Amino acid sequence: MHGPSDPGGGGGREVARDRGARLGLRQLGVLLQRQWLVKRRSPLATLMEIFIPVLLMSLLLLGSDLSVVRNYRRQIFADKGIVDVNSKTWKDFKDLVELESRELCEAAGRNVSGLVDN
Repeated sequence: MHGPSDPGGGGGREVARDRGARLGLRQLGVLLQRQWLVKRRSPLATLMEIFIPVLLMSLLLLGSDLSVVRNYRRQIFADKGIVDVNSKTWKDFKDLVELESRELCEAAGRNVSGLVDN
């Protein structure tokens, strides 16, 4: 019979001595063995794991091949102006923002000047 300090005693001491790459390889081997058993026990699930992604990628490629590519000429849209600053709507909106800014600043006890440009 082996004692606790005897190297041949077992009791989990081999695992404690395994470090680094050796432990990693051992864990990888156990993991691969476990995965092999799972795959062998359920062949239908294994086939589904292989063929469903292939089928979905095939559908994606088919959709890409069937789509129409449209090329548009290059334009800079910012130069055209998004908002007409001379319109009544813009002036009403600016007045509303200025009014809300004044109310918020007064509530916070701050000066309004410089917040809203004229």
